[in-house]
Amino acid sequence: MHWPATWPLWLRSNEPLARHTSMGVGGAADYFAEPSSLPELLELLQWSASRTLPLVFLGSGTNLLVSDRGFRGCVVRLRQTAFTRLQITASDETGTVRVACGAGVSTQQLVRSGVHHGFGPMRLLAGLPGSIGGAIAMNAQGIGQFIEHVVVATPMGHLQQRSQAECAFGYRYADLAGGLVVQATLRFQRMADGEDTLGVRQVLAHRRATQELQLPSAGCAFKNPSPTAPAGQLIDQSGVKRWHIGDACVSAKHANFIVNAGRARSTDVLLLMERIQQRVHRDHALWLEPEIRIIGERWEPATPAAVQA
Repeated sequence: MHWPATWPLWLRSNEPLARHTSMGVGGAADYFAEPSSLPELLELLQWSASRTLPLVFLGSGTNLLVSDRGFRGCVVRLRQTAFTRLQITASDETGTVRVACGAGVSTQQLVRSGVHHGFGPMRLLAGLPGSIGGAIAMNAQGIGQFIEHVVVATPMGHLQQRSQAECAFGYRYADLAGGLVVQATLRFQRMADGEDTLGVRQVLAHRRATQELQLPSAGCAFKNPSPTAPAGQLIDQSGVKRWHIGDACVSAKHANFIVNAGRARSTDVLLLMERIQQRVHRDHALWLEPEIRIIGERWEPATPAAVQA
């Protein structure tokens, strides 16, 4: 499959990805696409498949670290109007509210809508950065519990509907069969006026007080090994708070955040993450798994065996 003589305006080549991620680091993608409609998205996927071109779905770029060497493939972001619609589709006598969200809708737009229209509990999603599509893909804040079904575009450019059960939501996991969330229908319960507002405000205040929100970051760097062993606590106990390599720094406010204090490189962030993994493994005999998605060409990460050797 080949594009017509006129190159689509929504497809660019050699696009710097640092400007599209919350960490603000990384090299360029061979191709960067922001399709403005579902047919354009499906056409893009079919074109990419015909060229066996690797694909990455960007979301809002809040949980992504791109190699300094860039990404040899196509990065797709759904930010155009066709993918940013939010609509309350039904509200029945049981108090169930159904909401249809495009994948590009921000999670906080959904929270604001829930507070305004009186459905929730929105406090469970308050402060969650990024888009609905990205949140579903990693089941952030347990958003999967609210999913009725999702519409997924497969890597071959076809549409598929997956139920909540088929998505098999787990900790930082959703089974999307390798596809991209295009739209989701979520279920919430009708709440009394103002019932959830205070909870949302409390959650946002707690996040401001305890999480690094002033400097660029990609959110939590590592997954929690267990509910009783949060990664931030383990890192803090290992004495690595304020460690830095170049301008990549462990946040003084929350040890599981690595921030860009100025001109950090992706290489700095990756090396700092590996040193944190090694120190925590030495102190706690636990190997922290990255929560940040890491894409592009880079060296092989360290492993527990390599550390022991």
